[in-house]
This record gives sequence, structure tokens and C-alpha cells, in this order.
Amino acid sequence: VGYVFAEAPHRGTMDTSTLRDRLLAEENKLYQQSIGVRNPLQLLGSMQKGQSATIKEGGLLVDLDPNDYMSPPTPGRKIVVLGDTCDSRALAGLAANADVIVHEATN
Repeated sequence: VGYVFAEAPHRGTMDTSTLRDRLLAEENKLYQQSIGVRNPLQLLGSMQKGQSATIKEGGLLVDLDPNDYMSPPTPGRKIVVLGDTCDSRALAGLAANADVIVHEATN
């Protein structure tokens, strides 16, 4: 008897420091105000949800892809709990790459 508890991968985190500087540039602030965005930092929220944003930079409109500012996803954790009531070699494939293995055994 055995159990495997596996988490889904965690999304990466957004590099907000680089984006913050670009969003708060004076040229972009004026552009965002002209299209009804009071605070350009509001775009961070939509980008964290996966939506692209358009800013004004160097006199041009530039589309920002949120994936360009995300770190790689972090793999989820895997915990395997095994009992000693039968030969557990059959579960070796399921237990592979586990972060923690708990094997109950009695003498």
C-alpha cells in the first residue's frame, strides 16, 4: 500500500523592478493618462494575470509580453508514503524523484 502526494508546479514570479521603471517613465505616464489609466502601475496587475500591456517608450507604442518578465516555474513537491504490508518495488516508478519518502516498517 502506498500513497503519492504531488503538488502542481508553481508559476514563476514577475520581475516588477524592471517593469516599474518602464511604467513610471514620464512619457508613458502621460500616454497612460491620455487613454484613461490614472496609475500606470495598475498594468502590473493585468500583466501578472497574463495580459499584455502597451506602453509608450521612445515615441513608439511598445507591447509588453508578461512572459518576458516571468521567472521559470518552480516544480511542485512530491511526497510518497509507503507501508510494509507488501513488496514496495512495484511502487518504485511512482516514488521516483520524490522530495520526501516515508516508509512505515515494523520489526
